[in-house]
Amino acid sequence: MSIYNVEVQMLCVINAQISLILGNQKNFVSLAIVLCCILSMGLIIVPEERERHQRNLKENEQLRKQIAEMEDRVRERNHKLQENREDLLTWNSTTTSSTL
Repeated sequence: MSIYNVEVQMLCVINAQISLILGNQKNFVSLAIVLCCILSMGLIIVPEERERHQRNLKENEQLRKQIAEMEDRVRERNHKLQENREDLLTWNSTTTSSTL
């Protein structure tokens, strides 16, 4: 964070010099002020957005792993259900044919 403080101070010094040199040309002074503000906001906000992006990527990866695990469990349980259904059908057919 101290790098940002130095950067803001340097932009203020530069902006003060520009204001002194171009004192009677208000449009250029205003442009310099706006440009320095944009630069300082960019240098402060962009790293925060990168950190947030990295956190989101990690969270997405964890969620994908959880989804894959859940899908595996669902597949396994569907397979067991299918086996149980087949066992029930074979048991039902053997009991029906033995009673006839």
